Amino acid sequence: MTGLPDLWTAAWDRFGADGADPIATFGTWGAEGPQMRSVVLRGADRAAGTLTVYADLFSTKIAELRADPRAGLHLWDPQARLHLRATGIATVESGPALGAVWDSLSPFEQSQYGMTPPPGRVIDGPTDYHRSSAFEAFARITLNVAVLDVVRLARPDIRAVFQRGDGWAGEWRAP
Repeated sequence: MTGLPDLWTAAWDRFGADGADPIATFGTWGAEGPQMRSVVLRGADRAAGTLTVYADLFSTKIAELRADPRAGLHLWDPQARLHLRATGIATVESGPALGAVWDSLSPFEQSQYGMTPPPGRVIDGPTDYHRSSAFEAFARITLNVAVLDVVRLARPDIRAVFQRGDGWAGEWRAP
């Protein structure tokens, strides 16, 4: 992998790799500054330049995105030694249009949406919450990637930044 197109391809291959660790870090901007949390990367569309995660509609991250849709997603692939940082504008979808997506989730996955009280709220004790499957609480977040910063930590270390605005042509940066 020596050219910009190769690095671009390697990055998007990692986002969508079967068997890859789908846990990524998702960042929003909240009242107290940057807010980071681990999420499961549910989809990557190279042609559209989008990344998809799911969330509880009543979680803090959804409120933060409604106030400021700028967001980021970070993924580290230790095998490929790739650090991927995508930033852009996130959109939130919920409701009947997501019925087929909801139906494709396992019962355990569905139980992650519909927490009472909603995620992030203060509770009296560590287990003072109730988990139930609630389609009404299911949301899909799509990050429309504007900038993709890719660092490969190998000999030699290389870094490139790809921007939607220039057709993803990319430019080399110092790692």
